[in-house]
Amino acid sequence: SHVPDVAPEASHRGIEVVLAGHTHGGQVRLPFVGAITTRSRIGLYYDRGLSQWAAPNRPGWTALYINQGVGTSLLPLRFWCPPTWAVVELGAER
Repeated sequence: SHVPDVAPEASHRGIEVVLAGHTHGGQVRLPFVGAITTRSRIGLYYDRGLSQWAAPNRPGWTALYINQGVGTSLLPLRFWCPPTWAVVELGAER
């Protein structure tokens, strides 16, 4: 998904993984405060990285990974939020 806002619905439906961007990691972050804004409905806490949402599926949760990306939105600047590339490896449990 482009936006992480789908995570609550995805977890409700039992989807195991959501990969998202859109937040740019907050793009402008302050030390000890974090992101100023993420333009996401699920809140500032979910600005980047991995989080888990309870879900009615075999593992019992939906993994939400938000990559802060390499670009910008609205303003062409990043502060305290370096561009990030990620390699995500998905595999079946054995």
